[in-house]
Amino acid sequence: MSKTIPWQKYNLKMEFDGYEVEAIITYWAKDYYIDIIKPCQKRISGEHMMYMIPAKFVIDDKKFTNKSTGHNIPILQKCKDKITKFLFNEWS
Repeated sequence: MSKTIPWQKYNLKMEFDGYEVEAIITYWAKDYYIDIIKPCQKRISGEHMMYMIPAKFVIDDKKFTNKSTGHNIPILQKCKDKITKFLFNEWS
């Protein structure tokens, strides 16, 4: 059995206050974090889920088809909200 965590990356582009924002969401079933690339560089901590909880993080629940492994917790909108909150607090 492999002990390597299968981290995945999702490139995110969005707009905030007229600025183009680029970020990378790095995630696996039980953890995620966000690296803002543009307009500034910053790592935003995400969340951790206990291993015993029968659920996993997914980018978008609508695109995930295998629901037999438990509940899916979509994180895309939550990540966008965390980025927006950080940029609002940083630039206000």
